[in-house]
Amino acid sequence: MESIKLSDIIKFNTGWFLLELSEPGYIKGLYRAFQCIFETHERLSLDYVCKVHQVATDGVANTNHRLHDYSKRGGKIRTNPEIRFGLSRSNASEQGIYEILHRWSSTTKFQIIDWDIDQTTPAQLRAGVTWEETDEVKDEYPEFYQQVLSAKNNEELAKALFQHIISERKHIYYASCQTDDIRHKLITDANTAIETYNTSIADAQTPLSQISAIALVINILEDIHMFDDANCRSVCMITLNNLLYNCGLPLAFINDPNRFDAKSHIELVETIIEGSAV
Repeated sequence: MESIKLSDIIKFNTGWFLLELSEPGYIKGLYRAFQCIFETHERLSLDYVCKVHQVATDGVANTNHRLHDYSKRGGKIRTNPEIRFGLSRSNASEQGIYEILHRWSSTTKFQIIDWDIDQTTPAQLRAGVTWEETDEVKDEYPEFYQQVLSAKNNEELAKALFQHIISERKHIYYASCQTDDIRHKLITDANTAIETYNTSIADAQTPLSQISAIALVINILEDIHMFDDANCRSVCMITLNNLLYNCGLPLAFINDPNRFDAKSHIELVETIIEGSAV
């Protein structure tokens, strides 16, 4: 399998055609980017991920890049200090949220309405008031509010957050935040994850250990959200399958790539295995 056909794109995820309506050029960009799956390399690099992003977004209209007054943003690391995405039962789990909290002790933020929960250290939590609607949150979700304020560790906080998600009341958003030297911080975090992956994959002795290493680096790169838009298609669709291809493993036709937002590591390993069996 050395090329991608339109029928293959449909097989990856039929829902992507809806994005063509909101982002004209989406399918064409994705088709071009899928050819990058078959590039061979001994080591994953940030340059490769940025190249995939540039190919996937070139000529695509209505992306978030337009919000930051950039004429050409494909392949460019973002410089805005915060980017967020919503969490639901389809792309998050209690264990997955715990792993985010544990991994990003100083840059994790979860938001509900206009009310922020900032994680400063694994055992020290504080609630920050940003808008007057905070009082409404207290009144409408008193049990949730108290659970968050009384959380003594990441396990308790993850449980409170996920229980609120599955209640189907209000959305909770995960935000990747960098307060200063944003681009340098993102590049450093991405390269750290990539180098850890390169070491792990070199030592991997079985297909399962290879998939485990792949799932972790894709999860981390998605959480970092280093681009203003198109992170999922660049990282969770194209880069994921390029790593599988370079390991001699079957490509993964994943029904919902957004699972890499906040599902747990073991859940993501299972997702890749299931997608490879399609």
